[in-house]
Amino acid sequence: MLSSIRQQFRTLGKRVNALPPRTRLYLHISFIICIVLIVLAIILAVVLSKRNKGGDDNVYVTGIWPAARNGKVESGPGIAFDYLELSVPPAVYSASPCAGALLDGALTRLATRITNLTGTNIREPSRKTSVLTLSIVINNPQSCDWTLSTDESYSINVNNVTRQASITSQTVLGTLRGFTTLTQLTTSCPPATPTSPKPTNTVCVPALDLSDSPSYPHRGLLLDTGRMFIPVAQILRHLDAMELVKLNTFHWHIIDAQSVPIAFDRMADGTGAFNGTDGKPLIYSEADIKQIVQTAYERGIRVVPEFDFPGHADVWARAYPEIMTCNPDPTGRKPSGQLNPFAPQTYTTLSSFFERIAPLFTYTDTIHLGMDEVHCECWGDAPGAPKPYDCKSAYSKIGGFLQSKAKSYAKNTMVWADPVVDYSLQGTDAVPKQTIVQVWKEEGDVKKVLDAGQDLRVVVSLMTPWYFDCGKYCNKTSPLTPMYMIANAKFPTDSRVIGGEAVLFSEDIATGSPSVVEQIIWPRAAAVGESLWSNPRKDQLVTYERVQRVRALLDCAGIVSATADEVWT
Repeated sequence: MLSSIRQQFRTLGKRVNALPPRTRLYLHISFIICIVLIVLAIILAVVLSKRNKGGDDNVYVTGIWPAARNGKVESGPGIAFDYLELSVPPAVYSASPCAGALLDGALTRLATRITNLTGTNIREPSRKTSVLTLSIVINNPQSCDWTLSTDESYSINVNNVTRQASITSQTVLGTLRGFTTLTQLTTSCPPATPTSPKPTNTVCVPALDLSDSPSYPHRGLLLDTGRMFIPVAQILRHLDAMELVKLNTFHWHIIDAQSVPIAFDRMADGTGAFNGTDGKPLIYSEADIKQIVQTAYERGIRVVPEFDFPGHADVWARAYPEIMTCNPDPTGRKPSGQLNPFAPQTYTTLSSFFERIAPLFTYTDTIHLGMDEVHCECWGDAPGAPKPYDCKSAYSKIGGFLQSKAKSYAKNTMVWADPVVDYSLQGTDAVPKQTIVQVWKEEGDVKKVLDAGQDLRVVVSLMTPWYFDCGKYCNKTSPLTPMYMIANAKFPTDSRVIGGEAVLFSEDIATGSPSVVEQIIWPRAAAVGESLWSNPRKDQLVTYERVQRVRALLDCAGIVSATADEVWT
């Protein structure tokens, strides 16, 4: 056969050589162009397959949410067991007390959730007739700080021959993510035959071998308690739900123009807060804040508090009229009410606020300073404003003070995109190098921030469709499919884009009913979480069955989520 092929090539070569010189030249050029195009196509395919680390290797299985990045899950009922035995090297507990406490809490939640899903308590010692042993390997158990650089990767293996399971990770945080995946995949065992009774007191987990890690380090949910008080118990439920879909950042927009629901100084009596139906002020006590922060930490969630200054400050006029200006804004623009950058009392009040409130956010590595929707021109008429007045100088002065205060308590600072996009304040004291900038208005603002330089990092939360209640700006009832469009189509391939957030601002929510709020957020926020973890390029694989399963998981957290029909397209 080889000799025949060689003969055909010789014949072809003779025919080519017999062609006129110009024709042979064109033929050679065409051949070279074809080769170049093939090489470029191969390079493009490789680049696209690695775009933001998303890819076609994602494991789309009913139960796993977000889709795992690599590996396989075997079909069939898998391993039946009635007791889960945890095997953790003693060195993990001795080397890191924090790791031991985190693992113990996570195991308790895993058992409780599986009990709620299946009716079987897999930690009931009286059983142990069919044991699944889960071995934990943590290469760096001393690392118990949740930051943007904390490694969340893990691998999980379940062997149906040895009846052994294992979770291996670099950090405790990776182990927590593995526990979530094991929870998601454990189900009631099916009957042996269609006519057999359903097994009782046992659960099943499929044989599997997965390696998983997030595409982006910042995967958040914003809750706005400045415009609508959200009870502590409801916030805790949202944190449980976030853990179940591997969202890792709770952006707490705690204050806004309408209320300061914190007992602080002149507002200690609730002057800046909403009142409940009993007439008492709705405020978060120090104990409430500490409970929320601790609960988030135990679930591998960073809390990013947002103290929205210097705009959105109307309510401060009730207790601190001497630091207010632009209230109302003489131009009629909203929101009105801004802190006066030229009043010495402004800086005294801000210092007291940070000293009192910021330390309550233990473990926090990032503080959000707001700085959005500031009407810089309005400051020109403020008491103490210099003449001539320079807008950027005033913005930079108060913004720089806020930055310095926040940096006393957290490694990173975060602001909305307005001071960069509208006022070009990048590189000033208001928006120094490496500030995290949250883009919310338009897709093109992502590029504007990146082009601004200064090593700025970007978190994306575009109004359409990741604002879940944005009044006139977008569709309040966006289905799931558009939730996947941002990370794929609108995130530049740039390491400075560190993630995104689902956002629930509450000024346009007609009722504060917990169930209404929960149905607006869930399961849409789960879709945002999958977009940021798995970066899927095949949203059609978000099947109806997978949505139903994630709703069952959310039900374990006490969340009343929208039905699959309500969010389906």
